[in-house]
Amino acid sequence: MQRVFSNALSRPYAFRSPVPGTEYAAWIISHDRTQTAAERDKIAAELVSPGCRYAVCSGFEASKWDDAVDLAFLDTYTEFMPTDDSFVMTSWHDQEPLIAPRGSSLALDQTVKSRPGWIRIGRLRVLGASFFVDRSLLVGVGILSVIAISSPIHSALFIGSYLLILVAHELGHAYVAYRRGYEVDAIGLTLLHGWCLCDAPQNERDAVFLAWGGVAAQLAIALPVLSVAFLLGDRSWGYLTPVVVFLGYLNVVIAIINLVPSDDSDGKVAWRLIPLLLQERRRQRAKRDVFSKSR
Repeated sequence: MQRVFSNALSRPYAFRSPVPGTEYAAWIISHDRTQTAAERDKIAAELVSPGCRYAVCSGFEASKWDDAVDLAFLDTYTEFMPTDDSFVMTSWHDQEPLIAPRGSSLALDQTVKSRPGWIRIGRLRVLGASFFVDRSLLVGVGILSVIAISSPIHSALFIGSYLLILVAHELGHAYVAYRRGYEVDAIGLTLLHGWCLCDAPQNERDAVFLAWGGVAAQLAIALPVLSVAFLLGDRSWGYLTPVVVFLGYLNVVIAIINLVPSDDSDGKVAWRLIPLLLQERRRQRAKRDVFSKSR
């Protein structure tokens, strides 16, 4: 069984192996820009002496940490005649992120590779986001087109209305992320749902706004459609029937389902809006109380 230990060092720097008498690998993440060369050499020696056999150096001046560990290893043998199993391997990684940020091209590659069957739609980009569709969506659209071939106009409106719901929802997330200053990298659509790949929200308020973005976009379409349908009354909608049914009624149903607080829906985060509003209300009340007392 592999074990992982973390150790945040501060002055006076002193490292003690968490596994005395056992060889180990170390990941050095340097962030202290005031650290001296002597302090770096001291820590490197304390890493190598108890049995470090591989050091990955990243962060500030990663290459100097790599050199310090190499020199500490050389200092352990006066005539430099180490055995093969005592060598210390090192690597350094300057200007490289510790993890792939969600808005990076690397994160995009990882996301697409983790979902086999995705196809990129040419060079189409909206709000900076590339578009991807899953093969299940293409297969579903093809099957529905064949089934409804006897009425091609209804079929086209039916399929187009349904796809517009999926696209609008993800574009709603993308628009809010874009307006809040986050990078939007990709939007993906499947037969039943979609996803929007963007930077992770940096605070609770932004997370809530992003969660409501998809539903807000759906309702921005559904409410005008239902209003027009209400004004038309019970008369036949003709070819517009699929539009009213899907972009109106079904659209609202999907939005409500998506607001159910569950792990796979926006409702898990969206309803945090209520405590945020209560908190803002208390803050405004406290400000008024302070202002009234100061008069």
